[in-house]
Parts: sequence; C-alpha cells; structure tokens
Amino acid sequence: METTEKKYTNFAERMVKILGLKGSPVAIALKDEIPPGLEKGAPARHCEMVQHVRQSAEQFYSTLDDHKCKGGAAVIGLAEIPENVANGDYYYKLGAFASTDASRNTMEFVPRIEKHSKYAIYSPLGSANFSPDLVVVLCTPKQAMQMVQADLYTAGGRIQTGFAGKQSLCGDIVANTINTNSVQVSLGCSGSRKHAKIDENELIVGIPIQRVEQMVDSLEKLFEAPK
Repeated sequence: METTEKKYTNFAERMVKILGLKGSPVAIALKDEIPPGLEKGAPARHCEMVQHVRQSAEQFYSTLDDHKCKGGAAVIGLAEIPENVANGDYYYKLGAFASTDASRNTMEFVPRIEKHSKYAIYSPLGSANFSPDLVVVLCTPKQAMQMVQADLYTAGGRIQTGFAGKQSLCGDIVANTINTNSVQVSLGCSGSRKHAKIDENELIVGIPIQRVEQMVDSLEKLFEAPK
C-alpha cells in the first residue's frame, strides 16, 4: 500500500511537471498537535511562510506568537481578529480605504476560520508527512486557469471565489478554501506582494486536499504532452 508521504510526493511531482510550476506546491494544516520530528519555523507573516516553503522546500510549524501579521493569523484560526482590523481602523489608517466604514465593510466579508487551532503547519506537498487541509500554489494566470479547468473536468460547474486585494493568502486562500471545500483563486494583496515578494505576474490557488488527486489526474488528461 502506498504511504501517505509517497502519495503526496507523487501528486507534487506530477503537478510540477505538467504545469511547469516554479517552486513547490505548499501543504498547510491547522492542528492542535505537532507531527513527529517537525521543528518550529522562524517568525514571519503567514504569506512569507508560504513563500519560504515554496522556494526552500523546508517544513515547519508555527504558533500565534510566531506570526508577525496577527490579522492573517486570526483569519486562519490561530486567534481572534484584532479589534483595530475588525473595526476598520487599521486599513483606514494605512490609506487603503476612504473611511473606516468602507474598511470595516470589507473586513466583515473577509473569510475566516471560526475553529481555533494551536499550530499552523507548512510543508512542500512532496514531503508532507501529515494530512494537510489544503495545498497552496503560487502560479501564473495560465497555470491557475489550467488548475481550474482540471478541477471542473470531471463534474463541470463553475468556480465561485472572492477577493478584495486584502488578506489574500490567509483569508482568500486558506480560510475560504477550507470553509467552502472548493478550489479558490486570489489576486494577492499589497501585503503579500510586498512582504512575501509574490511576483506581479502571479496568482494564488488554494486546493482542498480531497480534490488534489482528481485535479492531478485531470491535469494529465488535459495538458500532458502526447508521448
């Protein structure tokens, strides 16, 4: 029987090969226990942690105290939303909105995970020795399109997603993917592009772990070059 780790290695290798991804797909889990052998990562923002794993292939866990962006940590379920973020004051003072009302109205619609967890766990999909909640892929618009088409290949339908250019890798991707159990796409946000250095030509895709195998199989059917 194929081990969990070998299964995820297989998925990752096929996904990278077919799509031509730059870096690793990133597996993320929110848990109350730490998988054996995993060490704590360096303090950073959630978006920076995702980018670091994508580029370095390291795996680690983090706690609330390790997250430099408390708003991001909150929407993925490590804490309550900071009051100055929830009431609109934070983004209004940054100049992102014309008023606190506009800021608050946007923050009210940012997806968040209500169930709190002690740890956020990050790993390249190919070396994950735990059960992820989702896989995050930083990619070009064409690669995002291909993943959407592959997700819909078997049953059809449409992708229902949402974004506001705020709290992208945390709210748009982790929270919304888990909450809806569906593939999600985000344009990114000012914070993730500034701090995590997400390229101006890249989008972000979140895939529930339960949908990865079908997506990879469909990617091969749709896009693998004939031998």
